[in-house]
Amino acid sequence: MSTASTRKKPEADFVVRLVGAGLRPWVVPFRSLASVLRAVQRLVDQREDGQAEEDHADQEQSGDTALHLLSIKASSGSYAVAAPDRGAAFDVLRAVGASLKCPDQADWTEATLSSLEELSGVARSLDCSIEFREEATDGSVLARIEPTTYDDVAGLACIDGRTSVYATIERLGGATEMHSSPRSPCVNT
Repeated sequence: MSTASTRKKPEADFVVRLVGAGLRPWVVPFRSLASVLRAVQRLVDQREDGQAEEDHADQEQSGDTALHLLSIKASSGSYAVAAPDRGAAFDVLRAVGASLKCPDQADWTEATLSSLEELSGVARSLDCSIEFREEATDGSVLARIEPTTYDDVAGLACIDGRTSVYATIERLGGATEMHSSPRSPCVNT
């Protein structure tokens, strides 16, 4: 953030809410809050863990993609957040919300799945839901993460990408039909 932009508080773009019976900001452990905020940043950035760590120092100095916590209210753990690119943040959060409604038809990214895993873990440990709401007057829910969200999605998720398999090809060919038999070495644990 530039010096000029730090003088005036930006308007909130969306709200992250931890919703549970009797949940207040002062009962949320700092480590859980930090975990939620880290997962939200990764979700909005759509970066993989390693890539995010490499870029962390540059982003800290430039503030280009950093989300900023604004007003903290004592209403069920509600945290107003300002995003540098409001449209992109809303696109990601809406896409996640829509994907959670039909998880078997969604295209999941590694950044989204790792964020869902972390957010679901916090929701499970605090026995609450985590909501992303518009800051507008209607405050419509963009996405809701439940304690079981990651478990519900993980079995249905298919990620496209490159991988490597190390194996020995024992049989290859086929006079009537192509076939091969790779054998992976056993790993003693």
